[in-house]
Amino acid sequence: MIKWVCSASVAVMVAVTLGGCGGISNQREVDDAGTPAPASTPSSGATCATAAWDATCAFGQTAIYSASTRDGEMRLEITVLHPVEFTLSGDAMVFDNFANQQEAKMMNVYFPVTIKNVSPELTRDDNFVFTRATNVDEGEYDVLSVSDEEIDSVVQFEDLAPGQSVELKSGWSMSTLDAVQFEVDIDGLSGYSITFEQ
Repeated sequence: MIKWVCSASVAVMVAVTLGGCGGISNQREVDDAGTPAPASTPSSGATCATAAWDATCAFGQTAIYSASTRDGEMRLEITVLHPVEFTLSGDAMVFDNFANQQEAKMMNVYFPVTIKNVSPELTRDDNFVFTRATNVDEGEYDVLSVSDEEIDSVVQFEDLAPGQSVELKSGWSMSTLDAVQFEVDIDGLSGYSITFEQ
């Protein structure tokens, strides 16, 4: 059984249910004088609500992936921050959707991605974890992938024991950041897609 869990809510989404988990808490802390702290924004690290097969989160939010297996429960916390522009090095390689090398487009960015294994006891490897960037102009297929030193669109990491995390820089080349989205796919066709956006 595969399910999404929202840590901000006790609700659990199983694959056969069509509803979502509860939203982000609106409670605010106050200081000693009773003055409310600044309100949390979607990009400040809150956990996002999820749906049955796909989740849509804001950049900076954390989605929790959970899958029950015969060996136990696999749980991952996945956070993607806003894209960061960078200058390509002389050794950078840029590829299209068919793995053909291309000239870079005007905007070269990487998305900071953090994946943390919060499973009770299972180790997670990088098998069947994929990423993809899209925008309003190039759409799903014409945004180019970038490989440049520690920046790479291909997800690769050492096995993550419970409590361990990895930080990645997923690189992409595109003409605009308008309507930019970043998708993380977990466990292929049997898993879920998480889309991060503005």
